[in-house]
Amino acid sequence: MKERTRDRYRPRRRDSSQAPRLSTTHRRMTYAILAGAWITGVLWLITHYFFTHRGQFGVEPSALEPWWLRLHGAAAFLALGLAGLVWAMHARLGIARHKRRPTGLILIGAFVLLAISGYLLYYATGDGIREVVSLIHWIVGLAVAVPFLLHSVTARAARKTMVGAANSKNRAGSTSNE
Repeated sequence: MKERTRDRYRPRRRDSSQAPRLSTTHRRMTYAILAGAWITGVLWLITHYFFTHRGQFGVEPSALEPWWLRLHGAAAFLALGLAGLVWAMHARLGIARHKRRPTGLILIGAFVLLAISGYLLYYATGDGIREVVSLIHWIVGLAVAVPFLLHSVTARAARKTMVGAANSKNRAGSTSNE
């Protein structure tokens, strides 16, 4: 009984050709946090640039703008913690295996740039640098969805191909035994 309990908690052995894969829970958590950061960033951009109104003292921001920014900051904070998890469980091993390396490296670079620019947006006080950093932050933030989707979709397609090949090999093996 003890041996079965211990085996249940051991990581499954994978074929060395398989890319490191996050567990379903970690993958869903990753998607949720990154989607939350991306969506709140987009909503902040929309309210910041398209939902201003003329007030008593000139152009005033939407009442929702600070809330989107707060939610975006919270999601970014969670994404920083997630970065450590993804690095340890997925990225470091994936880079060594050369699978989907271009999109993976683009994602790592984009995440580092977003983290640095987010930090600068929070602490930088000069208007000149703040405008440049803000522009970089939201362009990279909007664009990062493309390599993320490519990375995810190609990984899913590769898994389906591998499963299909394994199933056909199993069917061929079972017919020859009969």
